[in-house]
Parts: sequence; C-alpha cells; structure tokens
Amino acid sequence: PYSLNIKYNQNLINFYRDYPQVNINIYFDAAVSLETKESIVEGLKPIINNMTETEALSFLLYFVQTSFDYQTDEKQFNKEKFFFPEEVFYYPYSDCEDRSVLFAYLVKELLNNKVIGIEYPGHIATAVKLNQDSEGDYLVYDGEKYIIADATFENAPLGMTMPEYRGKEAKIIELDNYKYKGHNNKYFWDIVRKSGGYHGNNLQDVVFDDEGNAYLTGYFMGEAEFGDQTKKTDSTQAVRGVFLVKYDKNGNILWAKNASGNKSATAYAIVRDNNNNLYITGSFSSKLEFEKGSTVLQCKNDNNDVFIAKYNNEGKFIWAKKAGLDTFPQDNYLTYLTNFTTDGINKGTTFYSENESYNNYGLYLNPDGLLYLIGSFSNTTGLNLSKLRLETREGKELNLSESLKAENDKLIADDYEVNIAGLFSLLNLMKYNGLKVEGKEVQSTLNMYNPEFREKYSDVYQDIGKINLLINEDGIISIKTKEGKSVNFDKMKVTSNSKVKITSFESGDAQIDILSGITAGKFFIWFDINFVKIFKETGDMLIDFDTDHSQKVINLKEDILE
Repeated sequence: PYSLNIKYNQNLINFYRDYPQVNINIYFDAAVSLETKESIVEGLKPIINNMTETEALSFLLYFVQTSFDYQTDEKQFNKEKFFFPEEVFYYPYSDCEDRSVLFAYLVKELLNNKVIGIEYPGHIATAVKLNQDSEGDYLVYDGEKYIIADATFENAPLGMTMPEYRGKEAKIIELDNYKYKGHNNKYFWDIVRKSGGYHGNNLQDVVFDDEGNAYLTGYFMGEAEFGDQTKKTDSTQAVRGVFLVKYDKNGNILWAKNASGNKSATAYAIVRDNNNNLYITGSFSSKLEFEKGSTVLQCKNDNNDVFIAKYNNEGKFIWAKKAGLDTFPQDNYLTYLTNFTTDGINKGTTFYSENESYNNYGLYLNPDGLLYLIGSFSNTTGLNLSKLRLETREGKELNLSESLKAENDKLIADDYEVNIAGLFSLLNLMKYNGLKVEGKEVQSTLNMYNPEFREKYSDVYQDIGKINLLINEDGIISIKTKEGKSVNFDKMKVTSNSKVKITSFESGDAQIDILSGITAGKFFIWFDINFVKIFKETGDMLIDFDTDHSQKVINLKEDILE
C-alpha cells in the first residue's frame, strides 16, 4: 500500500465550482495548479521511476480505478458536471469522465505518452499509445495503435474494454499531448547538441511534418557534425554559423544545411507551410552567405540585422532576405514586426513600444501566406550587442571587483532591492560582448566589499566558486563549471556548458532565457527551466519551467540565500 499527500488549490476549486459546462476536451487538456503538480510528481514519480512502460501505465490505471469512490454526477450534484483533473482530489465522488480526465493527465505528465479520449454512448474512457507492442483491446487513430485504458472499470487491466461497450461505435476525443510534444522536441535536440548544435533562443526552433520527420534550426560554433555531414563556418575564426537539419522519426540524419559569414550568425525560429516548405529566421552581423556565396546578405552602418530564408523539405535553398533593421538605431526598447510574402518580398516593418510581458516573439505564417517576423531589439539574440566599453582607470586593466561594486552602488541608489542588486550588477556587466568572469573573481569581490557574506551564506558562497567561467559570446553566455560537475543553487541545478541569454527591460527588470543546461527540482525530479525573470524592486525571481510553462515565484534573500 502507498500513502500519498496530494495537494490542491482551494481558490482554483472555488473558481471551477461555478465554471460553465464546456466540451470534454477542455477538461482533458487542462493543467493543474503548481502545488498539485508538484505533489503528484513528488508522490508518484518515485514509485513508477524504475517500472517498465507497461508496469507504470498499469499502476497509474489501477491507482485511478481504486483510489476514488464512484458516484454519478446526478447523485452528487443533481446535474451533469465534468471535473478538471484537480477536482477529482477534492470531491468525495467521481464518475467515468472525471477519472478519464485525471488518468490522461497523469499519463501525460509522468510518462509523456500520447493519450486520446474515447466517448461511447453514456461512457468515457481513454486509450494510450505505447512505445512497445502490447496485448489487449486497441484502436488505430491517425495511423498509430492505442491500447484501451478504462479508469472506471475497476481492476480491469490495460487493454480491456468494459463488456457492454465492446463493439459499440465510439467517438475519438483528440487531446493536446503537449508533454509528448515537448519530450519529442527534447529527444531531437539532444541529438543536435551531441552533434555540436545549440538553441539560438527559446522560440519555436523545431517542426515536424506529417510523416514524423523533424526539422531543427539553431547555431553551431565553427564546426558541427550532423551524422555523416560535417558543417563549417566560412570564417577562419570560431564564429557562430546557422544550421538547418532534417531527421527521420527515428533520429536518422537525412540532410543538413548551413549558412555563415565573417562574424556570428544565429538562427532561432522555424515554420513550415502546407507545401512542406521551411522558413527559418535569425540574426547576423556584417554579412551572411548561403549556398557557398550564391546569396549574400550584407549589413549596413556596422549594425546587425535579422533574416528569413526559405528551403523546401529536401533541403533545397530557395531564397534569403534581410529585414532591413540595420538602418535603424538598435540601442532601444522597441518591438518590431516585419512582413514577408512566401516569395521573399519584404512588405515593411512596424515598430511598437516594448511590452516586457509579451513573449510571442518568433516567426509566424498566417493563412493568407504572409510571414510575420516579430522580435525586439533587446530580446533578439545577437541583434543589440553592447558596443560600449567598461570604464577602467587610465593605463590599467579592468578590475572586475571595482566594476561590480560601482555597478552595485549605482543600482542600490536607483532603488534596486539591496539583495538582488548584486545579481543585477553581474548581469549588467555580462551584457558586454566578450567579457569573461570567473566564480573566484565574484568570491573575491564578496570578500572585499561584503565579507560577512561568506559566513552568513556559506553554501551559496561555495557554489559560486564552483563556477569556473562565464563568457559572453555575441549575446549568448556560456557557463563552465569546475571539473565539469553540476552546481546546485537551492532547487536550481547548473550543468557545465549551460547556455543563457540576458534581456534587460526599460523598467530595469531583467530576464534570463535558459537555452540549455539549467533545471529546477530536487533529488531525481528535474524540469527544464525556460526563463527566470528578475524584479529589481522586490528581489523576486519568477521561474518558468517545463513544457507546460509552470511558474513559481521565489525570493533571492528568503528562498536562496537563507
């Protein structure tokens, strides 16, 4: 027997109490509150962690079948009421659709399997796609085999249909299998990283066609080996180059394309049209060459620009164009929207005031065949590189400790929360292209200007020393750790060669986009962090993590330092 402590959010339960009845797929696709998610993962993940796929699915099915008392909605509420997943833990009774909704959520959250709903006349069940062949009742949907899983048929094993519904016509309820999609994206990006490719931003940088082939875009440093295909930048220096690569559904390389110039170029978003043509976008400095110089894009006025390039699904290059942002001042807080036709005609750019809560940047294709390239000068990787120089005393090299102290004092005078000001000082200095910072230098600064820190926050102090190097490489910061070992800051884990990007907003707040290597969690349960937003006045840090973009707010002083 197992004992689980599953939490729920009472405010959310109260909100759902008067929620109007909607289509059942809304309930199937719903998320749960952060406290419910964390308690489910912490309670059930350790139990199923070492089970086979079939064993884990069977355990979750039995858990839902036997852990909740059954009663129809008519008896409990005198009306039909569908539950969101979280409500099953609150109310004393549940029926078939409620249990199916909860089971589907558990499978998606804990196992990353694809799930569909099955609506019989008067009954709802589910079916699960396994990664291995399995016995029992099944159906084929969209060319894939799904095994029946009935969360109301108590003690029925995986693959058994309730007898009164066997052979009955049923309706398929298609679900948003976001966890499976996220897991699939991660699978292919793991292949790309091992080949030498990296994310250019936290935008949509992978798409799939109807056959399950994957197309990914990003950047590589100097050279990358995608399967048997080696790609190099045209520069003699190790600058960033753009890649576009295609894999079949099993992870086998089909083709790889690249573009580069004499300075860095970075791709960070991709879309696919109905004809399987591919459009990628990114930024570049100086010039960018495609297909060995057959098409060359050139920047003006020593500025940077963004580009769109079109390929077909066999990797044939069709065209590449730049947006023309190199003719505008780039040290600003504006958002830009540039329109292109699918034939590569630039229809112009519109500028808007930046809204720091807006995050739908990237490349989009509308039904009329118009491409929308949306970004901001402060957020776009490689666009607004700091051309300033850190002030140093005449005839002397940069003194990092003095620079950090001066920046910290300035920020505190500007009403930054005193504990978070030091972190902002480091972030502000790290915006300077090419700057290198070692963890021991930060420790030396603390020893000199805040000597009590070492004793008061000894764990954090020691962890800082485990960071060997922070280096800004054209807007992307690489983090190297001591001896290549992971470093834990409270419930955040940093692995060696992690990549991040810093965005500063006009308000003074900042955002760290995690491109790879930094996770949140504890023990063996870790979620990829998408970004961390830092608020200057409170010292709060909003952490956005996992494929469902769960969010949690922590305070630097209260939750990390102390």
